[in-house]
Amino acid sequence: ERLQLQIAGQAPLNRTAPIALKANGTFDLVLLNPILEAGGQRLQGQANLDADIAGTVADPQAHGSVELSHADIQDYPRGLHLTDISATLSADGAQLKLQNLLAHAGPGTISGNGTLGLAGELPLAVKIEAHNARPLASDLITANIDMDLVLNGPLRQKLDAVGKLHLTRADLTIPNALPLSVAVIDVRKPGQKVQPPRASNLLIALDLTVDAPRAVFVRGRGLNAEVGGSLHVGGTTADPGITGGFDMRSGTINLAGSTLTFTSGRLSFNGSGIRKKIDPTLDFTATNISGGVTYTLNVGGYADAPVITLSSTPEQPQDQILSRLLFGADPAQLSTLQIAQIAAALATMSGIGGNGLNPLTAVQRKLRLDRLAISSNSSTTTTPTAAGGASAQGTNTGATIEAGRYVSSRVYVGAKQFTTGTTQAQVQIDLTKSLKIQTTVGTGGGTVQGETPQNDPGSSIGLSYQFEY
Repeated sequence: ERLQLQIAGQAPLNRTAPIALKANGTFDLVLLNPILEAGGQRLQGQANLDADIAGTVADPQAHGSVELSHADIQDYPRGLHLTDISATLSADGAQLKLQNLLAHAGPGTISGNGTLGLAGELPLAVKIEAHNARPLASDLITANIDMDLVLNGPLRQKLDAVGKLHLTRADLTIPNALPLSVAVIDVRKPGQKVQPPRASNLLIALDLTVDAPRAVFVRGRGLNAEVGGSLHVGGTTADPGITGGFDMRSGTINLAGSTLTFTSGRLSFNGSGIRKKIDPTLDFTATNISGGVTYTLNVGGYADAPVITLSSTPEQPQDQILSRLLFGADPAQLSTLQIAQIAAALATMSGIGGNGLNPLTAVQRKLRLDRLAISSNSSTTTTPTAAGGASAQGTNTGATIEAGRYVSSRVYVGAKQFTTGTTQAQVQIDLTKSLKIQTTVGTGGGTVQGETPQNDPGSSIGLSYQFEY
């Protein structure tokens, strides 16, 4: 039986007449799904009720409790999923008490407790804590968080949400193939009046600090970057204001088999005002200087609709810029295969074509790796010609596959395998925000012909220091 509920007593419509109700039984939460599923939510679990309600409609008095057990809630559009939820809601006169709220979210938990007054403006005081919780897990964003949040204030007027949120890890995925724009057709019948959107009666003032010093990964459309930083969320839920952002720690973009290293990058949030969506905005730049010309690739726009632009100083055609960025040569000097790769890169940048499937990204997420990349290594040598000039020749030193992850908040462990048979193990330890220890242990000893710091299979240890300016 999904509903075993007994209610007895009287509940007059007169606000000043006395109420005398007694309710007890069990209630299966799946009975609410016909209402919730229209908005993309689903609920499971059981509630046990044993309560007495007295007083009046204007001044109710409640005694008893509601126990929630084995509950599960999913919000499919937002990627929210909480499992094995349990809580006790007890009443003692004019106040409700939330006790022992515990929900599982991925590898962590969310807990809470608080009170709600039943009289006057319904004063609310609730504290929520999260420990390594992963409440959001979708194709666009997955986040592990630690949180301390306090909700306080009259429910009928305005609540204050104050707290701190620490991102231990976040994965933001840019869709690989989406149309540049989607037409929204507003269908109206002749003479139909347009109803303004209904404003929410609940207003929450925000004062939240978000800290994410590392392990925030942005991937998709060939982009693979790690950012870190902090931001502050103010304003209200109706019009939030976000300041701050995340700066790039490292980043590359892979186009047509070539990997470009970003020289700068920032992930910001400014989706207030006209654009009410709070989507992160991108600003990642890769540059290359060749023949006195500076070639630039920029990834900008919003994460769900990125805009990749090419530019140069002095100005040159788009195919010339991309050819120089990827292959270091003019389009007239490219092979047929390289020209095809240019076309594929343009399609990737625009998000047109393909089904959005990226096998490498799928493997990376499945293995829970922070970095998984396949690239080719080549070195350029210059030889004199008979006419007294010089010609540049590329020497392919083989492809590499690199994988690694953060084993703690400050220690990154990775490995790099070369097709030449050599292997490197890499460890990076963050001593401070700017000072890092970097060690490399290889199977060789610097024996690769034409070795570079990237393909040297030997061992090394060093310190690096970086700062923002």
